Amino acid sequence: MDISDWNKAGLLLPSIVRLNKLASLEKKLVEKNLGILSSSDWLNVLEMWNLLR
Repeated sequence: MDISDWNKAGLLLPSIVRLNKLASLEKKLVEKNLGILSSSDWLNVLEMWNLLR
């Protein structure tokens, strides 16, 4: 699903969320944040996640 507010999120390019390709990492392995989703994009991700469960 497309991230509508990709620029506001601090991302360099238009981006997508792929709910079928989730991965978990130990916090110490994450070197930096790429961006932070806007409230509306985060709600869209949560709604889609709930539909797919």
